[in-house]
Amino acid sequence: MRNRRAKTRTRPRFINRMQAMKISFSKIELPSSGAVVVGVYEDRKLTPTAAQLDRQTKGAIERALAASRFKGKADDILSVLAPTGVEASRIVLIGLGKPGALDAVGVQALGGRLAASLANTGEAAAVVAVDDGTDQKLATA
Repeated sequence: MRNRRAKTRTRPRFINRMQAMKISFSKIELPSSGAVVVGVYEDRKLTPTAAQLDRQTKGAIERALAASRFKGKADDILSVLAPTGVEASRIVLIGLGKPGALDAVGVQALGGRLAASLANTGEAAAVVAVDDGTDQKLATA
């Protein structure tokens, strides 16, 4: 009689390469390193924080918008690398769609797209400063 060894199947091991995301809420201020994320509405209308950042970078955001296909629609993301005037390594513009149309589900989708986009950049930290400027709808969503 032959000695048969039972063949065992080994399951492939998947390594979770996603890092845990830590989310905290604080006063809006520019980071000393990492990325800063600001919102832009359809037709390239800057949120108040994005407009302030554009002034601080001497128009880098407006120039990047003019040179790109970014329109501010809900799926649009544009990175401005190494902007002058701030210590952040990049400014990430995220499309918010039409003003006043973003709801809680839209904010969740926005967060998912943003996390996926930042994961591909190697950034260790990001400050998200997405404000509405009118009715603070985003703060409660």
